[in-house]
Amino acid sequence: MSSPKETWIRHPKLYFPTGDIILRAPIKLLSDTESDKTKYRLFRVHKTILGFHSVAFFNLFADATGGTGPTYDELPMVELPDKARDLAALLDCIYKPSYSLPVGPNLKYVVAHNLAAVTRLADKYMLESLRDGLIQRVVADWPTSLFEWDIREAETEAFMNVARDSIVLPDMESMEDADYSGRLPEPASAIMFAQEYGCPEILPAAFYTLYRIPVDADRDDESGYIYELGASAKWKCLDAPTLLQYMRGCEQLRVFRARMGKELDSGSMFNSNTHPCRGHTAAPENTGHDANGIACLQVVKKWRAALWEMSYGPSPDPLRELLDLSKLNSINPPPRLAWAVSSSLCLTCSWEFRSWINERRDYLWQSVIPHAFGLDPQEEEES
Repeated sequence: MSSPKETWIRHPKLYFPTGDIILRAPIKLLSDTESDKTKYRLFRVHKTILGFHSVAFFNLFADATGGTGPTYDELPMVELPDKARDLAALLDCIYKPSYSLPVGPNLKYVVAHNLAAVTRLADKYMLESLRDGLIQRVVADWPTSLFEWDIREAETEAFMNVARDSIVLPDMESMEDADYSGRLPEPASAIMFAQEYGCPEILPAAFYTLYRIPVDADRDDESGYIYELGASAKWKCLDAPTLLQYMRGCEQLRVFRARMGKELDSGSMFNSNTHPCRGHTAAPENTGHDANGIACLQVVKKWRAALWEMSYGPSPDPLRELLDLSKLNSINPPPRLAWAVSSSLCLTCSWEFRSWINERRDYLWQSVIPHAFGLDPQEEEES
């Protein structure tokens, strides 16, 4: 029986008639008028099922069935300190394994936040296979290579184009009803999840995604709608050391972009030993590769100036800018970049430029981003 200062509520789904033990977990304080009472959720479960999956539960139930502890519905009752909501999620994963693989239009990129608490309990109660499965579920949603990153970026861009075309912007009601942010990657909770559960392979993509998001694009802020069609983050998930790590990384990426701009303006990617760009139809005739007269270099400078003026959010996106430069150098640039194309590179310079872009993007992904956000293995060992 509950005491005058407690309210016990049976879980609507996880209170099985055939269960042989009761778990009790706190919910929260009631309203101000009943603040002296505490809500508890009751779960009626099966000792054999939970004990089979967890040695911790097996030992816990062995102690509880000694006959001296509290009871409810004539069954032994075990009080757990975990939040009732988190315990319910853990039990759902045990009784309904599909719960650990959430699917739906607004869950794909927020599973790190959704599964953090249940992963913590799986670790606490030694459900190793469940814990490992939940970690892999989070890892699967984040690219771990530049190739995978480009694929996800293309998917996101295609989705955003469809979303924008399908919404009439003056119709505020329809915008508020459509939660598009849940379909986009949420990096802050993914970063904290990766640091807690040891899956560093997702950190470069998660940190770089966070770098591109405005600080005021808060997924927990329900007052604004402006970012429903753009990426947002659960900024409050970040602790102080991780926030400092993020700020240092942002500064390093801006330094890299500035250096990249100087390389583009100087034409350092062009081999001075190759043939000069004589007779190029898109540029005046010249006598060789020099910083002032080369026709192809002037084209690259124009492309760089055009892309640098485009808006990529609060932080410039060098991965995307380099990819857009590569698209400008293609035979059929995408419509959104066609306005910047009034001339092209000669065959030799086009090949050299494409090789330079691929090398710089690979260097940015493999070295600059991990180093900027302090993800280098050597740095972790030294710290």
